[in-house]
Amino acid sequence: MDGLVHPLHRRKGVATDLFEHAIRHARAAGVKVVQICIPETNLAAKKILSGLGLRFFRHFIGYKLDLTTIQLPDITPGKYIFRSLQPGEEDDLTAIQNRSFADTWGFNANTREEISYRINSISSPAENIIMVYLEDNPVAYCWTKIHHEGNSVRGENKGEIHMLGVDPDFRKQSLGRNVLTAGLSYLKHQGVAIVELMADSEMPAALALYDSAGFEKYMKTEWYEKKLR
Repeated sequence: MDGLVHPLHRRKGVATDLFEHAIRHARAAGVKVVQICIPETNLAAKKILSGLGLRFFRHFIGYKLDLTTIQLPDITPGKYIFRSLQPGEEDDLTAIQNRSFADTWGFNANTREEISYRINSISSPAENIIMVYLEDNPVAYCWTKIHHEGNSVRGENKGEIHMLGVDPDFRKQSLGRNVLTAGLSYLKHQGVAIVELMADSEMPAALALYDSAGFEKYMKTEWYEKKLR
């Protein structure tokens, strides 16, 4: 679940009514569990969610990197090929994403249609997705986004590491570090100055990678959930 209430209508019970309605809708649709993510500092939201019977169960950490202040390391491709996703290769991205995150909390296997839909959005064209191949097999990827609309409104140059994954059979070969560097290099060449990402606090290898790459923690979010019967 996700939602917002206009500032002029807060503290009037609107949020409670809204989410109660959403929970009823989810239950009627056969949903087993509802989840919602809020900033750690949002005390009002915590109170509302507690009153609705949702319970905290997980933190995510927000990271930020200023590309204008660092020198990106060279990529050591070795036997691997690093390049942008090409039109018609949606099956490759679907396969590597599903393999990389098969055992990760909160991930549901994607279909080719879902991947194609996301690639066709304005912030996620195929060229924004860096793929790593061993011969013809995708083994890692870094999915970047550029926030064109928000940047034009606020006068910023901001991008995002949306997802980064490595095939379980190819981990511990520096592929994660190299494909992250490739993604950051791509964003920098596109004029992006600030890169953000969200990382699961219970994935220490990912946190260590982002820390070592120079990312700084700037926020923390909390996930709440409620099991429906």
